[in-house]
Amino acid sequence: MTQKLEDSIVPTTTPRSETQRVAFSKKFLDGLTHTVAGKSPWEWHYDIRQPGLAIGISRTGIKTFYLVRKFGGKSRRFLIGKYPTVDIEVARKVAQVLNSQLAQGIDPALARNESMTFSELFDKFMNEYSRIYNRTPERNVVTYDRYLATTRYGKPLSQMRLSDIKKEHIRKLFAEISKHAPVHANRVLALIRSVFNRATAWDLWTGDNPCKGVMRNPEQDKATSIL
Repeated sequence: MTQKLEDSIVPTTTPRSETQRVAFSKKFLDGLTHTVAGKSPWEWHYDIRQPGLAIGISRTGIKTFYLVRKFGGKSRRFLIGKYPTVDIEVARKVAQVLNSQLAQGIDPALARNESMTFSELFDKFMNEYSRIYNRTPERNVVTYDRYLATTRYGKPLSQMRLSDIKKEHIRKLFAEISKHAPVHANRVLALIRSVFNRATAWDLWTGDNPCKGVMRNPEQDKATSIL
């Protein structure tokens, strides 16, 4: 799955113990592990050769390249892609292009967010939120694969651009799933709502949540369902 660059805000200060500056090499990145117990869920390392190029490693071991720069008076990070899917030289070239855009006063996130697909947003949701804060994050992956990345209900939501996803798409998808799996339809609705909520928190989405106003199916409580 191809990841596009997207943007979110990062803390303007990071404890010195959680950052390192080094010339990135395959040997160095392959050996990286998250070592700051009890601190931030992400540990950061910065490349000496390309200004602003960083790699974040999560507590679960996921390694992701970002460009971290000040822009518009705020410290921001621009996603480049996961390592090793994106190698060091590609990451440096992308960082160089982004640095050039920022130097011209161009915000790379604005045009990019218009074409971001739901699958790209879901990847970010899983890597930067669900796998860090949810106790059973892989359930989200199962739900996504089964209902949002399939042609069973028409064009998969995963392939749609965020700007093209409307409430009527969510209503139709929810209704189709509800025909044979009403409880699962509720789980799908909750997942889509959560993903768009995170997009809003990350300044990647400024419109209404397309799940707003879509009513979930009634569910029996456990006591009733046993009878």
